[in-house]
Amino acid sequence: MLAKPGAGSHIHPIGGSESRYKVCDQMAGSGATRRIVRFLLPGVVVFFAMAGLAGVTPAIGQIQGYTVTLGEISDKSLREAILSVSQLEEGKDRPSPTLRALRLRVEAGVERVEKLLRSRGYYRSNITYRIERPDPANAEVVLNVDSGPPYRLAAFDIVSTTPGEPRTPIDVSYEMLGIDTAKPLQAEQVIAADSRLLATLAKQGYPLARILERKTVVDHQSQSVRIAVSLDMARFARFGATAVDGVSTVEKEYVLRYQSWGQGERFDAGKLEETRAKLRETGLFTSVLIKHATAPDDTGELPVTISVVERKHRSLGAGGSFSTTEGLLATAFWEHRNLMGHGERLRLDVEVGEIRQGLFGNFRIPEFMVDNQDIVIDARIAQEEPDGFTSQDVAAVARLERRFGKVYSASGGVGFEHSLVDENGVEEDFSFLVLPLILRHDSSDDVLDPGRGHRDTLAITPNIGILDTDTTFVSTRLFNSIYLPLAEKKKLVLAGWLRLGTIVGEETPDVPANKRLYAGGPGSVRGYSLNSIGPLDSQNDPIGGRSLTEFGAELRWRAFESIGFVAFVEAGGVYDDNVPEFGKDLQWGGGIGGRYLTAVGPIRFDVAVPLNRRNGVDDAFQILVSLGQAF
Repeated sequence: MLAKPGAGSHIHPIGGSESRYKVCDQMAGSGATRRIVRFLLPGVVVFFAMAGLAGVTPAIGQIQGYTVTLGEISDKSLREAILSVSQLEEGKDRPSPTLRALRLRVEAGVERVEKLLRSRGYYRSNITYRIERPDPANAEVVLNVDSGPPYRLAAFDIVSTTPGEPRTPIDVSYEMLGIDTAKPLQAEQVIAADSRLLATLAKQGYPLARILERKTVVDHQSQSVRIAVSLDMARFARFGATAVDGVSTVEKEYVLRYQSWGQGERFDAGKLEETRAKLRETGLFTSVLIKHATAPDDTGELPVTISVVERKHRSLGAGGSFSTTEGLLATAFWEHRNLMGHGERLRLDVEVGEIRQGLFGNFRIPEFMVDNQDIVIDARIAQEEPDGFTSQDVAAVARLERRFGKVYSASGGVGFEHSLVDENGVEEDFSFLVLPLILRHDSSDDVLDPGRGHRDTLAITPNIGILDTDTTFVSTRLFNSIYLPLAEKKKLVLAGWLRLGTIVGEETPDVPANKRLYAGGPGSVRGYSLNSIGPLDSQNDPIGGRSLTEFGAELRWRAFESIGFVAFVEAGGVYDDNVPEFGKDLQWGGGIGGRYLTAVGPIRFDVAVPLNRRNGVDDAFQILVSLGQAF
């Protein structure tokens, strides 16, 4: 409650006097005062009513809007940055109550532009402005920016202020810091250099180093800048003991197998990231966080903790594809990614379609005996019924797979295959000892939707007849695909592929029909029916051959965030000889397609036509629907 000042009151307002209140108090009780109030009251009401209307109608002198004119600037990106950082453009439709208020708004924008120019190495800029008022309600802001010459970095000096024993010399180059002295100095470049400096030291045994101060000295005479960084290097550290947190079904020993360091080694932060990446690639964890202690122990060792969050290790999925030659193919799979606690992966696939049906199994033991080496066992029970033959297969192959770096791998193994093949009503049994050798290179950036890089696979498989089979031959296949980005963010990609194959050791009729080489259909030249390219029998059924050549190119355009289109052309030939007849008897196909881009890869819809169609053999077009890009 606020007390009214009276005869005994003592109020001391800021900047006022006690006598003022006394005078008001005396006047309040007089009749003259009451007459004055009655006289002034209507005017006061009118005044406040007009003040309320001022928020609805423009005040006299108020500027309702303005335009911005920026003087000539040759650097387009700098011009756009100036307009953006000044914030004048985005505020031009907001009323300004007075000319002075607009001037203050412009001056605030000029200050922001000056900071922008300094951040880009322009330390001698000159900015002027004027405000013109063509009519009372509008204005024009004319901004002239003379950026001046760009300054370059003359030196980036690193000084360790840490007291104590001499440290290992800091081996940091401008290249490591990401600094180019031939280009104008950029603030982002300097800030990034700080982070790169600390990251470099963390790889050289100083993970606790910190920057104390950064000074910038500008030399206007030489138009250059010298930067001095004061650094506290802290103690030199070595890797200490490693702890593992968060595991439940995965064994701790399995996690520790992926660590890239040994206790007592010089600390290297890069090895933490390398280990984190390898653990993420196992597919066993949704999160991998690796941290070191805040200080080394008395021996100079820095303990490390690997914290993980396990993901669900079992998954079940289904899919399918459709083509006018193969019909509908339905697939389903079940997978366990940690069968025995050490990342062992078991996957079972079922395929049911008009042409092929089968059960397929894959079992992988990672990091077998040594790092980057796996044991892989593949098995299948399958039946195929394409034009030309039918076959029932039982097979099992064990391979030792070794990775060399991030993009190279090699595998070799031994297996057994038994097939019952019916060709033109003649059934034959074949049993083979197979010795597959596979060399791979994969620098592509995505499994289902690559946008750059290339893939190369060379597969050489001797098939040695055993039991009652006296057929022996060697099958060799080479596959290459390349992806060239023509625009950023995979907006436009040119993709190409090449496939070569040969079989040596037997004539074509002596090679089982399910082992011969074929071309045409999904995954091959899309304008033709499955296996239809190459030699045909009297019923126009494919015979297959001992050599093939296939190639194609596809232009992929992502028109929208989740919608893309492709145009492609492909060709292939199959030959009875074991050496491809390059350029001879090629069947050409082409077409267009659509892509619906999802989180698990693109769903593709292609329409392809044979460009040199054979009468009575080839259909007018083929339709294919599947998951993932064609190659």
